[in-house]
Amino acid sequence: IVKSGNILAACDSVIAYSKRTPEKIAEDSLLNYMKDLMGYTKHATQQGTIEDLLGSGKLEVIQNDSIRRAVATWEADMKLSRELEEDAKTAFMSYGEYIDLRLPGYERPDIEKVKRELLPQMLYLNRVTNRAITIDFLNHTYLEMKPRWQQLLERVQKELQNRPPD
Repeated sequence: IVKSGNILAACDSVIAYSKRTPEKIAEDSLLNYMKDLMGYTKHATQQGTIEDLLGSGKLEVIQNDSIRRAVATWEADMKLSRELEEDAKTAFMSYGEYIDLRLPGYERPDIEKVKRELLPQMLYLNRVTNRAITIDFLNHTYLEMKPRWQQLLERVQKELQNRPPD
């Protein structure tokens, strides 16, 4: 959530800079925002137990109805987040390829050239906008899923605490 939020903020800043005259663009901050546009997010989760349970088709072993329903929706949540992560990765790759063709990766770019030639280009701004759109969808999805996953964890922990000893 934090990383996708930072990428989105960087996209917004680069787009805002594109509307300024080159003289009013702070050099270091523009390069930092452009650097922050690099990379993508992928939610790392330890979902092996849930996948094993779903794959076995034995959700009925979970006696608590709310936990069983939450586990059943987990798979749909993960599928959606993986699809959105892939879209965000594709947008990142497209942005990165565009930058690779226009800026030297082996030295600090000529900031005046970036401000005058790259920043005003419609294709560049479209790539930044595409990054913003895909990462915004992903960020909102993460934010919507987080409380559901936290509630599931809390329910499971409570159920385990209330379980009689073997």
